[in-house]
Amino acid sequence: MKFMKLNNLKKSIIYLFIILLLFPFSLNAEMGDERVGTSIFTFLKINPSARSTSLGYASATLYGNASIINDNPAGIIQLNKKAISFSHLDYFADIDYDYTAIAFPINSNLAIGIDAGILHMNPMEITDEYNPYGTGEYFTFTDYFISLAWSQRMSEHFSFGISTKYVNESYLDLKTESIMMTLGTFYSTGYKDLTVSVVLKNFGNRAKPDGNYETMDLDGNISTSNYQEFSPPTIFQLSSSMTTINRNNFKLLTIFQLNHPVDNSEYYVVANELNLFNVLNLRMGYKINYDDAPLSLGFGIDAKKWGKKISFDYAYYHHKYLLDVKQIQINLNF
Repeated sequence: MKFMKLNNLKKSIIYLFIILLLFPFSLNAEMGDERVGTSIFTFLKINPSARSTSLGYASATLYGNASIINDNPAGIIQLNKKAISFSHLDYFADIDYDYTAIAFPINSNLAIGIDAGILHMNPMEITDEYNPYGTGEYFTFTDYFISLAWSQRMSEHFSFGISTKYVNESYLDLKTESIMMTLGTFYSTGYKDLTVSVVLKNFGNRAKPDGNYETMDLDGNISTSNYQEFSPPTIFQLSSSMTTINRNNFKLLTIFQLNHPVDNSEYYVVANELNLFNVLNLRMGYKINYDDAPLSLGFGIDAKKWGKKISFDYAYYHHKYLLDVKQIQINLNF
């Protein structure tokens, strides 16, 4: 009976991998650089993890802190303990992005997590053709999400996870809402610490702003129309990581990740994380076939006290066309 259950489990794992591998190709007609700029909720492309940002977003196999909820929900169970993360990103044009994540185990085979992120700005004065220096009225926008994730350990080597995400985008009197999901797998191959993950991130129905708008033709006739629908920023990720050098007080983790977004060309990331004395982490990520900011850098500092692990992460990258981006994160595992 146990042998039959084990075979059924292996079959289920194989089927799940096949579905995840084939899913992006079933969407091939919607993917590619011919669809650049056609997704909605693009703030979801920003990774809230400073560690992930410094590694070029190649983080689907990394589970050191609670932000794994956003990267790959299958990795939550790998934490094996409660974890909290807070991050802040200084983005372009005085725009800020704040993020919080909490993960905790239910038992040895089940863990859940909650995370939330908000992209926001200070009020900005409205201008028009008659008032180029301001009308005296102000506007703002807010993009935010909150998600609930679940991670299940299926065997010693394999786990999977699902997160359900509510997303809201508000600008002036326009509001767009949607529900999205992320499905991820985490597989430890058994060869050293080689790990492989497959993630299908932010997939769901097309969305559009609530309400409608009016237009006027050359004859002065006014007509009412609905807003156009757009696809969510779905991305398929295939990632692997392994410690390539492991000596006294010196450890090098190498990561390779394939990213296949719904609204741009496929690109690859090669990243390295150098750990020194189990305290200092030096990180670098490089994106291949990616136009903007291919190189990202960062560092992290780990400390242990009273059986708890506290870490600080910093990320930096120079955008090709806009300003530099800086991100900080504080993690607590206990």
